[in-house]
Amino acid sequence: MMKKMDNETLFRYFSAKTTEEEECRINDWLLSDVENEKKLRSAYDLWEVMLFKGSGYDSASKTPSKRRRNIRRWGLAVLNAAAIAMVFFVAKHLVTVSEDNALASTINTIEVPDGGKMDIILSDGTKVCLNAGARLDYPMRFARDSRQVSVSGEAWFEVAHDADKPFTVKTFLSDVEVLGTKFNLDADESAGHFSITLAEGSIRLRGDAGEKLMVPGEKVDIVGGKMTTCSYSPEKAKLWMNGIIDISGLTFLEIMRKLEKSFGVKIVVTLDEMPAIGFSEAELRQSEGVESALKSLQCAGVQFRYSTDFKTGTIYIK
Repeated sequence: MMKKMDNETLFRYFSAKTTEEEECRINDWLLSDVENEKKLRSAYDLWEVMLFKGSGYDSASKTPSKRRRNIRRWGLAVLNAAAIAMVFFVAKHLVTVSEDNALASTINTIEVPDGGKMDIILSDGTKVCLNAGARLDYPMRFARDSRQVSVSGEAWFEVAHDADKPFTVKTFLSDVEVLGTKFNLDADESAGHFSITLAEGSIRLRGDAGEKLMVPGEKVDIVGGKMTTCSYSPEKAKLWMNGIIDISGLTFLEIMRKLEKSFGVKIVVTLDEMPAIGFSEAELRQSEGVESALKSLQCAGVQFRYSTDFKTGTIYIK
């Protein structure tokens, strides 16, 4: 229920001297309670009395003079015009709200094919860069009091700041709550892996693995339901945006999966035992192709052989 409307504002409304903001307040006040229409008419009667008090009467007949009757008709016309304007404003407002609700409930989906990348600007100005194999679900227009999207795969976010509308990224494992910040997120449900690196601002993670308030330069991994935290360079986290594949600290199968997505190929591993990876820092260039990436791994001492079925494009690791 809205607070009482003061007569001073209503008097300015009758005199057509209110601002657009005041007119919005009056319209909202009228809509909040049917009794407020009676209060509006009472206020108008009071305004009219104050306007003409002590003038416009014929002392002999004690009846309103012609001037008073003319002004009264004018005053009623002003009130009727204001009522019409109010109805128009309310109708326009309701149409706008209806359109906003429809757009907020209309969800778009973007799925980036393996080997590709895609950038998108959301309705609030937030920038999202999607890596190969990523999926983003987002509304055509955000709701009035919140902003929410869903992500699967890897994405870089530059969230537009809006203190009144928190931004939430939902993933299979944890929700990311932000106001305005930059971060890299990798949520791979098939591998059961969640990783996020914060570059600017602050974000809060909420999920089954626990709650965590992150600071810039921090990386959080959630694997097997356990959350671990370490220092990590944000610039390193977004190397993929420049065509560089970071394979630092990954297992052999994780590297193969990353090559599949980055190059858009199918890799089948038929090894009985996975090769040991002897390096903690390593990068591959996407522009040089998958063959070059595999040979680079072999040159780095990773023991495996591979062959390619050119009919299907499948690479077999053996």
